[in-house]
Parts: sequence; structure tokens; C-alpha cells
Amino acid sequence: MQKAAEEQKYEEAAVLRDKMIAIENISQKQKVSNINTNDIDVIGLARNELYVCVEVFFVRGSKMIGREHFFLNELRDMTNSEIISGFIKQYYMGNMNIPSKIMIEEEIEDEEVMSHILSEEAGKKVEIKSPKRGEKLRFVEMAKNNAKVTLENNAQDKYEILSELKEILDLDKFPNKIETYDISNISGTNIVAGMCVLQDGKINKSLSRRFKVKTVFGQDDPRCMEEVIERRLKHSIESEKSGFGKLPDLIFVDGGITQIRAAKEACKKCNVEIPI
Repeated sequence: MQKAAEEQKYEEAAVLRDKMIAIENISQKQKVSNINTNDIDVIGLARNELYVCVEVFFVRGSKMIGREHFFLNELRDMTNSEIISGFIKQYYMGNMNIPSKIMIEEEIEDEEVMSHILSEEAGKKVEIKSPKRGEKLRFVEMAKNNAKVTLENNAQDKYEILSELKEILDLDKFPNKIETYDISNISGTNIVAGMCVLQDGKINKSLSRRFKVKTVFGQDDPRCMEEVIERRLKHSIESEKSGFGKLPDLIFVDGGITQIRAAKEACKKCNVEIPI
């Protein structure tokens, strides 16, 4: 499949991909045939420096009927067991389809408490188990491997998008951190600016900000843009440990050439070079 894609034989590559998926599905159905419990959720986890991917397999009547994955971030300081514990609490509380058994890779500290809570929630006995051998362990490992592949594909997609952006804009540096700015006002009053941040190909809400314009009175968007960007840049120049983090690799502004010039002037005042 990869060879066909490299040779730009995309239709052939697509056929091979579909065959591979079909084989994987058959293999998965065969592997769950020896699991007797009627309803099981199997949870696998994979992580890299930026994200965590949690993959959930749904086994019903000894057949895998589906799967779902979730991307989580800002979890660098948490262990795998802590992440799984938190995920189980958030995912299953209030869920109408709680299985009789949840299989995970490693034990969690509050396993008994969570089993009790979920049992009351579901109105039946719910077990949380981390198998050590046999078919059930292999199935947990399969969920983990799927999470790893999903995470790698997700990272690759984001890398390709950012790589294409770098090429189109002829940037010297890879745009890992992109900030976008817009000015808003009501007939020249109540002037505010919004800043959104795209970091490593994903919107980072924790770094987004709203600014109240302080030095501009009346409707003058370029001057507002200059003030806001200058204020923002100074935060990172003073300390990268501030709530703004590192300086951006690329800045987008809403408006015309006057806003672009204003943003460049702000960078000039702060003695930094950032593509606008």
C-alpha cells in the first residue's frame, strides 16, 4: 500500500488499504470469540509528548461491535493509571451503556470504589479488571496498539498540514505555535481584541486571551492591533513561564494591509522577528 502511494497509484493503494482493514476486522472478531462475558469494554492508551489517545473497544455477545477513540492533552504530569481512572469516571458516569466488565492495561488505585459506583449507576455488577495473561490480555494489547496507531496518524495529519502551511507561506521556521488576532468594537466604543492560539496543530483554549484596549479611543483598528500585540509579546519576552508561554512562530491578523503593518510595528518595538 505504501509503495503504491509513493508511486502515486492511489486507486491501487486504496484497494489494498480496504483489504487490510477487512483482514484486521476478521482478525479482531476471531480474537474475541473466546471471551465469554456478554458485554465488555476494553480500554487501551497511547501517549506522546503532546497528546494522549484513549481507545475503547466495545465487545457485545462475544463480538466486537465498534470502537471509539478520544484525544486528551495537558496531561504530561499524570501517570497512565491516573489518566485511565479519570477517563473512566468522566466517560461512564451518566452513560446508559455501562458494560458488565471494563478491561484495562494496568490497575488503578480506586478500582474497587469505581466498580461500586458504576455498579450502582448501571443497576448490575460492574467489574474493572487488568488481565495478566491469555486472550483477554491480548485484546487489551490490541486496544493499546490501535490507540498508538491512531495517535501516530493524528500526529502525522497535523504535521502534514503545518508542513504545507510552511511551504505555502515560505516560512523559515516550522509554525508549531500560531496566534490569530481580531479587533471588535461597538461604534468605536467597548473596544476589545481576541487572540486564539493553534499549538502543534490543535487549538489551545488555555492560551487564548481577550484584551481590553487601553490606549486607543475611537475606531482605529490598526492602532488597537499594534497595542494588543505589543502587550502580548512583552509577556513572553519578560518570561516564557507567563500565562502566554513562548513567542509565536506565526501571527495572523484579521483586516487589511494596515493591520499587517501595525502588527509588524509591534514586533519591531519588541525587537522580535515573527512572520505576519
